[in-house]
Amino acid sequence: MTILINKEPTYNAKENYTLMKATRNIQLRALRYSDIQLLYEWVNDPEIVKYTYSFHPVSEMEHEEWFDSLSQLKSKVLFGIEVKEGERLIILIIRSF
Repeated sequence: MTILINKEPTYNAKENYTLMKATRNIQLRALRYSDIQLLYEWVNDPEIVKYTYSFHPVSEMEHEEWFDSLSQLKSKVLFGIEVKEGERLIILIIRSF
């Protein structure tokens, strides 16, 4: 297992330093601004969100406002799990503390 240090600006309560763990194929990492488009697609896909909450389309502006608000969160930390090959995000984790 490898410990990674995130170098890109992150959008979570622990944005100044983020230690992450990795296996051979996947890694846990902080959410990045570059994830915004993929998360927008996910939140607007009824098949993805049908088991999490009531589906309603989200505008790009609403999504950007939500994403920008993540840096202000004090009681939650957001992480992503990505496939190392191609650095493809596959899961978003929101952890309250």
